[in-house]
Amino acid sequence: LIIQIGDWILERVFQYQHEWKQRGYRPVRVAINISPKQLKYEGFVERIQDLIQKYDVDAQYIELEITEGSMLNVNETTEILVDLKKLGVYVSVDDFGTGYSSLSYLTTYPIDIIKIDQSFISDMKKGKKNEALVKAIINLSQNLGLEVIAEGVENHSQEQFLIDNNCKKVQGYLYD
Repeated sequence: LIIQIGDWILERVFQYQHEWKQRGYRPVRVAINISPKQLKYEGFVERIQDLIQKYDVDAQYIELEITEGSMLNVNETTEILVDLKKLGVYVSVDDFGTGYSSLSYLTTYPIDIIKIDQSFISDMKKGKKNEALVKAIINLSQNLGLEVIAEGVENHSQEQFLIDNNCKKVQGYLYD
């Protein structure tokens, strides 16, 4: 059912974007988790294009979150992501560092955003090596021109560490 559920979620996000625009709300980018099966489902790019047109949504306010597991077939994934980027949507890699990580895909795939997995953030308290790893991910991402978001920020010391290391966007329970 992942394809049908994912399609329902896509439809709702585009519908809400349209409604918010009609009500005069300031536009915001909404991130949508996309399963590997959904990403590779025949007609996925066309479905996104149809929803953009149907709901008159500016594509820059749509972010499609994929996991590293979606990136195993380089040729197939590259083609899909290039086509999505042509539509103008953002593409982010969710839970970075927990899957089939290969640093080469950071330059191979047309992605915009790296989301550092929450496990890296929570492990920072375990020592300098863990902190060094988070710093390295932030620096690498920024040097490649990618936006970086730290997931799972739960306390002010994590927040301060990320601020001190030039991570401009964070998310987590600290901000409930």
